[in-house]
Amino acid sequence: MKNKHLLLAFVAILGLAFVFPNSLSAQKKEKKKKEKKEVVWELPEPSGDENIDNYLLSCDTLYHKITTYRDSLSHYKYQEAAFTVNGKNYLFKCMVDSVNNQFLSYGMGRWQVAQGIMAGTNIVLDATTLSLKTATAALSLPNLGLKAIKYFKPVKDLGPHVIGMGLKEIPAIKKECQNTMRKYGNAKKVAIQPENLDVAVREHLIAELGIDNSTFDKWYGKYIFVNEDIQEAAEGTENQVVEKTDEEKDAGNKLTDYKNFGVADLPEGQAEPSDEEEMNLLS
Repeated sequence: MKNKHLLLAFVAILGLAFVFPNSLSAQKKEKKKKEKKEVVWELPEPSGDENIDNYLLSCDTLYHKITTYRDSLSHYKYQEAAFTVNGKNYLFKCMVDSVNNQFLSYGMGRWQVAQGIMAGTNIVLDATTLSLKTATAALSLPNLGLKAIKYFKPVKDLGPHVIGMGLKEIPAIKKECQNTMRKYGNAKKVAIQPENLDVAVREHLIAELGIDNSTFDKWYGKYIFVNEDIQEAAEGTENQVVEKTDEEKDAGNKLTDYKNFGVADLPEGQAEPSDEEEMNLLS
């Protein structure tokens, strides 16, 4: 009789699942979405097992390398600002330290990006090496007896999550560094030479940036660059102007945003990467 009642209950539940499959599925997905929280890494106190403690300490070191790396590069940005003088469109190009409101010299910008690419490569290497030690740490959990409960999540969940950050986030940041180096190199390559810069453009820049003639002469070609914003003709047509989007022109900034900016040069004793070194970094 008891088995019969259990069977009937099971059939009833199964029937409800067929009647409301979409509703149950939607509720389950919604619940999972609400329950998903950002994983926060915290180094637990030593467990007493050498394999586990070395693994968790390495995860902690990797985590701080990743966060420091991310934060250190977040305020170094390549930027452009569109402006018009006498009916002609121009692009003002620079690389800035947005925290300290400074233009980076061409050498400083390339050096800073190069440091970011190399540091990112080392972090990925550390994460790859550490991933090979996850299994060893997990197999050591039974050695802790009941204490294993406390270290299960750090070893089986949080540690691999930190490693995943290194293997996924860092390559993306590294790629962005490479794109920045390409953009900044091209900015200098296509820039209007100082002697060819229209006087009206020069005066407009001086007024908008709030600098004098002497400062402009020192800055232009080293910290700031300008080129004509030439519209490209549509493929298969002649004299047809194709408007660029704001995203394509990166024209979200205004020249006045850079008023009262200072400048930053290469640290003493450092050298910007050679053309050969830059090619290796970009590959």
